[in-house]
Amino acid sequence: MGVSSHSVIDGAAVFATSVPMLALRLFGSVALLLAIGYAAVGVARRRHAPSGRGKARPITVRGRLGLTRRSSLVLISVGERNLLIGVTDSAVNVVAEGNDLHVEVPDSLDTPSSFGDALSVALRDRFGGSSQ
Repeated sequence: MGVSSHSVIDGAAVFATSVPMLALRLFGSVALLLAIGYAAVGVARRRHAPSGRGKARPITVRGRLGLTRRSSLVLISVGERNLLIGVTDSAVNVVAEGNDLHVEVPDSLDTPSSFGDALSVALRDRFGGSSQ
């Protein structure tokens, strides 16, 4: 019922040869996982890369009008197109859009003193309304 010295030596020999094999398997597995991750990153980059089909259209902020503490109107230009955007803490909405949406500042004495005044004049001219 006792363990013979022969079986202990054989067990130690099997254990000694299995440690390098386990290390080799471990490093092989890690290398395989790194290769799969590298391939996945390459595929993801190719999918989200710009195609270069269209021209880059620069976005320019033409002006900003604060309405309340947490809301404002922003006039932006994207290429040749102008957008009036309403911005709050929780939402961004397009209020008006078009190539003809612009703020004209007249060269007369009643020139608006701020972007807000110029924007209110432009909105009143575009959408109608009474002057206050």
